[in-house]
Amino acid sequence: MERHYDTHHTHFGRANVAIHRVAALVRLHEAGAALDFAATIRHDALAGLPPERRANFLLDLTEANARRGDFAEASRTLARAERTAPQEVHCRPLAHGLLRVLLSNTTGEPARAVERMARRAGVPA
Repeated sequence: MERHYDTHHTHFGRANVAIHRVAALVRLHEAGAALDFAATIRHDALAGLPPERRANFLLDLTEANARRGDFAEASRTLARAERTAPQEVHCRPLAHGLLRVLLSNTTGEPARAVERMARRAGVPA
């Protein structure tokens, strides 16, 4: 497998640039564009990234889904981020903010999953 993040030993190859684009679109409140572009990124390219980087990408997707009002998908994506690199969800202020948003906007099983994640992260429910 080609390493998509270690171009010329810079750790800044195509996959990493692509997920930075997703992050920028999310920060520019272009959630739909971020999700559309994220869908074009090859999964094998993401698999070559360090777990922390993949988790940060998943946090961006969580935020994009939450901004679009798809809180169930945001909850599932946040759970994937936690499985990928738990410390990124348990310790990052962005993740704590997303947990608070999801705690306020989810129901049913997604809400229960978010409550469990929030407890693990020390975020009051």
